[in-house]
Amino acid sequence: MRWDKRLRQLADTSNFRHAAIVAWVILLIALAAVLLSSYLIDKLIREHVRDIVSMDLHNQSALLAQRSHLPLLTSLLANARHERDGIHSLLLAPDGEVLFGEADLKQLQSCWQHCSPSEVNAALVDRAGAAHHFQGMQLSLPDQAYYLVVYDILPMQTRVKVLPLVIGSGLFLLLITSLGLGLYASMLSMRRVDDIRQTLRGYIAGNRTLRLPEAAHGDEFDLLAADINRMLDQLNHLMDELKDVSSHMAHELRTPLTRLHLQLETVAEHARFGPTADAIHRALEEAERIQRMFKAVLRIGEVESARCAHAFAWFPADRLLQELADYYQPLAECSQVTLEIALPPGLALYGDQALLFQAMANLLENAFKYGKPAGHIRLFAGINQHGVQLGVADEGCGIPAHLRADATRRFRRLGSREDAAGHGLGLALVSAIARLHGGTLQLHDRTPCGLLACIVLPQPSGPD
Repeated sequence: MRWDKRLRQLADTSNFRHAAIVAWVILLIALAAVLLSSYLIDKLIREHVRDIVSMDLHNQSALLAQRSHLPLLTSLLANARHERDGIHSLLLAPDGEVLFGEADLKQLQSCWQHCSPSEVNAALVDRAGAAHHFQGMQLSLPDQAYYLVVYDILPMQTRVKVLPLVIGSGLFLLLITSLGLGLYASMLSMRRVDDIRQTLRGYIAGNRTLRLPEAAHGDEFDLLAADINRMLDQLNHLMDELKDVSSHMAHELRTPLTRLHLQLETVAEHARFGPTADAIHRALEEAERIQRMFKAVLRIGEVESARCAHAFAWFPADRLLQELADYYQPLAECSQVTLEIALPPGLALYGDQALLFQAMANLLENAFKYGKPAGHIRLFAGINQHGVQLGVADEGCGIPAHLRADATRRFRRLGSREDAAGHGLGLALVSAIARLHGGTLQLHDRTPCGLLACIVLPQPSGPD
């Protein structure tokens, strides 16, 4: 199986889907957590800066209330060395002259005279090209001087910005880990499911001995395997009972039917003419037909249970096909059918020659019944990569592909000719003989028309 198809199957498993859903939910929660944490951290920084600025203004409230800005200037100059890192002050004279602080801060001024205390929050690039993000307060003094106190929050924002990235990276690794664990769990589950499917397919193909392995840890797959094994055992038991019932019925009715047949023959000898004789002859033919049907049922049961006499040995394939052709040549001449034999020289078969002759005879009789009138029938044998092939090809209407599985079951008649004799047991017997030899019966279309019925046998090592 190609790796992309296998990966697609793993992605379609319920385990991987559940793991993917959980992983995506975690990812969404992680993204929400990162965004929320970024917002809360930024809000906390701003509130902290606002508290610092408010405390600074509160400490200088007495100086700010005086009629002149000179006491404030004196205090600023005196405390310049002790000013905390990141906080900046600007004092402008009523005429706009910078009395204290950096002239670049004048870009933050948004009001002049009669400026009530208001918040400042703006980005700034100084003359040296350094970026800042200032937050603080501005106000005008009683003598129309301008006072600004701000805090550069950009360094703090830069330091804490890495926290959401670290959190997001960790959660992304968690997502990848979840998907990996989900894929691993899917592989384990898919392996168990493949075992179940292969076992059931083998059972459907005819291997009734297949069973699922049951491990000791007793997980849900082991419980399912135990139930499936019990179901297969029960199916085998029911199938055996059904076959035994049909075989027993055929066996028990064989003696009464034989007596009935003998009695009808006796009556027929005394009534050779007239309507009564015709009715007796029809009843005699019907009794013979029922006897043949029961014999076929018994024969199938014997072959399926390997109770029939069989001796496997090597024999030439051309001998089997030639005996078939010689035996059915009179029927072929009456039906104006041409029999052909096709096989490679020196081909040897391993099996019971009598059983294989019976199987091929059933296939050949079907070809006479349902094949093309005055057509060609080919008996063939050969070897390919699947094994040894032995079969019959006709020029009839064939069997539709969707009906071929039913064609090998008991009492299934799929022929288009209603007057064709038979009980629907011929292909069932051929299939049973093929399984006894370790092979299968395969039905294929023949080009341009017709049916190719082929017994495929395993290819053992050649005869010594």
